[in-house]
Amino acid sequence: MEYDAIVNKIGGFGKYQKIIIVLLSIAPIFNALTTFAMNFTFGEHDHRCRPPYDQEVNESLHKQIYFENKSVIVTDHEYNVTKCSVIINGSETKCSSWVYDRSVFVETIISKFDVVCEKKFYRAHFLMSHYLGLLVGSILTGFLSDTFGRKPLLGLGIALLLISTACYILHNSVCSRFISESPRWLLSQGKQKEAIAILQKIAKTNGENINLSSEDISVHKEKNASIFSFVKALMKSKILCMRLCIVALNWFALSLTYYGISMNVAKFDGNIYVNFGISSTVETVACFFCLLGPDRFGRKVFFCSSMVIGGLTCFCTIFTSLYASESLSWLTITLAMGGKFFTTIAFFFAYLITAELFPTVLRASALGFCSMSGRIGSITSAYIGELDSVISTQFGKALPLIIFGAVGLVAGLLSALALPETVQTLLPESVKDAKTLNNNLTLEVEQVQELDSLKETT
Repeated sequence: MEYDAIVNKIGGFGKYQKIIIVLLSIAPIFNALTTFAMNFTFGEHDHRCRPPYDQEVNESLHKQIYFENKSVIVTDHEYNVTKCSVIINGSETKCSSWVYDRSVFVETIISKFDVVCEKKFYRAHFLMSHYLGLLVGSILTGFLSDTFGRKPLLGLGIALLLISTACYILHNSVCSRFISESPRWLLSQGKQKEAIAILQKIAKTNGENINLSSEDISVHKEKNASIFSFVKALMKSKILCMRLCIVALNWFALSLTYYGISMNVAKFDGNIYVNFGISSTVETVACFFCLLGPDRFGRKVFFCSSMVIGGLTCFCTIFTSLYASESLSWLTITLAMGGKFFTTIAFFFAYLITAELFPTVLRASALGFCSMSGRIGSITSAYIGELDSVISTQFGKALPLIIFGAVGLVAGLLSALALPETVQTLLPESVKDAKTLNNNLTLEVEQVQELDSLKETT
């Protein structure tokens, strides 16, 4: 029997798989807390230059000078204070110290280290350092997990987080005890004894009574996918190489838009906490929407349409930003949140499609490569999100969303033209299977017929 037929025989998506999903879903919660907290730890205060004789200014004048940008005479000196300079008796001097409006944020990294004026772009550098760490992790984990297995890399990742997030470690090191290595990966490495033991455990948990032996399982045994073998396999197949490039471009576009919007909600008009709440709600609704019909309508339909619609929604903010009045700024926020809604849906299917396009021995490497491309997109988003501080016009304010939309639109159209549908197909176990992916639907029908005949005999 092929592996997919065995999976159906031991219970398919049963109790064991549901437990694993619950356990693995804990980790992203802490990842999200770490990532999105930067909206607030890197929150930008309204600020003004701190002029000399600051101690002589009473509270009412303090507000008037610093945040209403008015010229005021204090101790025979005429002050005109701006965000980055102070003009005293007609002489302009650059700031060396600032006063911050603490009505929204009491203290952030921005105010702590005076990341304003000529240092304002440093915020992008701070965000980039976070994304760079994710990039390095994506490069390493993909190739290493294909070589050493999925579970050891999961354990290593948990251990490396010990220093910074102790609660995360305690929670997930309970989890790792109940998570087994991937039987499919073990079989691809020729470790049939270990794989059969895990399959027996899964069957027992799912309430299925089955005895498996090495003779029952038909597998494709291929060598470990090192970086060189991964590249070599791609170079031999123009189809796989083209698919990887298109999928990687989509990951780049998705991360560019997703993080570009998520990490810059403070730049939209209105209260940052309200905007962040809307952004998170939109994402949550999108995740539930993803469960409606991927198997019925197909992965490709959902993925490509989400990419295209999300790109168009973000791109359309050029009209509301340039031509709508300030009272209609909610339209820009609505379009941006619409872009995030469809981007979240597309991100959901990006993982699914990437896993289903590449064979078992290359799957984690392909996911690692695409994730790396996504991290490059998130790094890029940190700088594109700051373009409004470089181009201080209405067009500059709209430019980030325009770029996000254009890139997503191009990536979505390419996917629609070149990627195959993967719904109701078997996961490819070899390079040959991946190259003939469109024929796998017929293979699955044969597997189902084989499974039915086995059930009748038992």
